[in-house]
Amino acid sequence: MRNSSVNTVMLLLVAFLAFCSQGHSGVRTWTSPGDDLNTGYAAGHQMVWSLDSAKIVASDAGKKGWTPVAGVSRVTSPAMPSHTLAGVTVTVDVPLSTFPSDTVVFVSVKAYDDAVDSLGVTAPNFSLIGNIFRVRTPDTIQPAAIVDLR
Repeated sequence: MRNSSVNTVMLLLVAFLAFCSQGHSGVRTWTSPGDDLNTGYAAGHQMVWSLDSAKIVASDAGKKGWTPVAGVSRVTSPAMPSHTLAGVTVTVDVPLSTFPSDTVVFVSVKAYDDAVDSLGVTAPNFSLIGNIFRVRTPDTIQPAAIVDLR
């Protein structure tokens, strides 16, 4: 419902989130919903990660997006897609340095639309939370130098 004064239609949840690590980058893939359920274009996507999946669930603010919760961080990547047609497979490559080395992290993503409120202020609706994906990050820290060779 682009250009309407009030948009109350929520986006569908992001249907699928996958993760594949390739060296020092992490490729995430999902199917984008539209801005009005499964039609149109999603204005953008926001991704969060945490060491605790329960904190991601706690940070879910429904159609308002994400609520700040200690231990949950937003992934800020210049590669996050915008204006994505419903049903399109989205692939984002984020450096694994975004996440702690050699640990399990949980990742989730939401889509949002370009809604405006009755005053003309941008007030996007966010999708429901999709799946929360568990990923083990690679060990990128080398061992310490041996300093007591005799």
